[in-house]
Parts: sequence; structure tokens; C-alpha cells
Amino acid sequence: MLRSLGVAHLLPSADTTLVSWWLHCRQQLDIASREQFDSIVLLVSWTLWKERNNRTFDRSSRGPLELLGGLCRELDDWVQAGFTSVSVLGASLSQHLASM
Repeated sequence: MLRSLGVAHLLPSADTTLVSWWLHCRQQLDIASREQFDSIVLLVSWTLWKERNNRTFDRSSRGPLELLGGLCRELDDWVQAGFTSVSVLGASLSQHLASM
């Protein structure tokens, strides 16, 4: 996702925590981009949390492409609800999925 948005330099290292990575990345972005970045981090975290619950409680799991498709649907729902700052991500993910 970060690569498709042109911010691959923000990819986390293996030895960092989510919170420290998130805070460090926010400092590297201009103020206008922080809202979009925060929304992306929350959206991905929410999608992974729901997948974790499905695997734990429903004993069902989705593959990477299915997860990405679910993330895109969730993203569409967020945009419909008024989180328009993530609409750029929706276009990038749609292009990425189409190329796979």
C-alpha cells in the first residue's frame, strides 16, 4: 500500500513497534498528508483485527488477495461515510488489484 502511494520510504523495519513506526512516519510527512496516513494505518489495522477475529472465533481465513479486496471494500465504505481523505488510496489499490 505504501509503495502504491509513492511513500515506500515509510516501510517499517522488522524491529519497530507499530506505534513507534507510526509516530516516526507522521513526523516525516507534511501536515496535509498526516490525516490520510493516519486513516490508512487505522484502516489496515482494523482490517487485520477483523481477520484475526475471523480466524480465532470463526475458524475461517482469507488469502492475501481476498484480504486486499476486503480492505478495498472497507475503504469504499469509509469514503461513503465521509472519510474522503482516503479516496486517493482507493484509486491506487484498485489499480494495484487490476494489475494482479
